[in-house]
Amino acid sequence: MTGADKNLSNNIDFTKTQLAVLLGILFLAVDQINPVKIFIHVFPAVAPWHIAVVCIALGTYIWISEFKELLYFSTKIFFHSILSIFFRDVEIIGRDKLPRHGPMIFSINHANQFMDAVMVVCTSQFKVSYLMAEASWKRRIIGDIAWALDVVPVKRAQDAAKPGTGKVVFSKQDFENTKVLSVQGYDTKFTEQLGKKDKIRPNGTAAAVKVTEVVDDSTLLVDGTDIPEEEVDSIFGREEPVAFDILKHIDQKIVYEKVLDRLADAGCV
Repeated sequence: MTGADKNLSNNIDFTKTQLAVLLGILFLAVDQINPVKIFIHVFPAVAPWHIAVVCIALGTYIWISEFKELLYFSTKIFFHSILSIFFRDVEIIGRDKLPRHGPMIFSINHANQFMDAVMVVCTSQFKVSYLMAEASWKRRIIGDIAWALDVVPVKRAQDAAKPGTGKVVFSKQDFENTKVLSVQGYDTKFTEQLGKKDKIRPNGTAAAVKVTEVVDDSTLLVDGTDIPEEEVDSIFGREEPVAFDILKHIDQKIVYEKVLDRLADAGCV
């Protein structure tokens, strides 16, 4: 089903639901056209509780088979109620520029990883699959809500960082020209603990540098391109050895495949 067909189908389903509810209320309000009372009158052997049991069984089946969709809708209603408590009005700029059909990628300002998702789920007319750090996705309650919202977990290297053995000193020799730092280790085990594309992060900063070459157990070459300018001297220019963390390289192929699957199905991410 294409994105246009899916959105049209959703609108038709909502209209049919409204009509069905109004029709049901009408049947219940007028005894002469109440289908349950007519059925019991025609078939006296059928008791009202027989019909109740059948309805409960069918309702349970629908709840189980459509559980994820119902949970998404319930979560949306819940967060919309919470949002209305804190914000009197939410202004959406540029909604008219969104395509009505087909796949889309929303890039949020990211003031807060949870509030961003709540804002989008409450104001978007589309069903959106979110990207979330796997560490948050594994938490109770937060992870359960994320599952209901069809979140794609992303494993981040910083969430699995572990202390490296020994201490290191960074050398900035020829850094201005090559953007490569030489790392001298003390009591380190670089060949055992590190590989190409892994990262190391000295204590005192959130910036990690990528390993380009493991020379031996006490010598590394790292790419310093992403080091903030103010930390080149203050953090990576220190002469005394410092402890460091190891951030192993993570292949995000599975995440990309899941995202492409959502987009191929005319979904939103």
